Amino acid sequence: MGSEESTGFEPATGDGPPAAEPAAARAASVRTAFEGLLQIRRLTGAGRPDPVAAPAPWELNRPVRAVALALERSGAVPSA
Repeated sequence: MGSEESTGFEPATGDGPPAAEPAAARAASVRTAFEGLLQIRRLTGAGRPDPVAAPAPWELNRPVRAVALALERSGAVPSA
């Protein structure tokens, strides 16, 4: 069992050591997490013209995690 399976996905904020998993596995995890974020937006923003354009409630309550995930998905290198 890999570290993500035992602890859950954690976006890289740059505050701590880099992810220990191989780059390809990390990229797949980030891709899956970001797709999950978009799905949450679709479900919580169903009445909006573009449901994925606005943050979901959990993103507003956890902005560091949400922004870190979006930046990591874009390819930005995490730094504190």
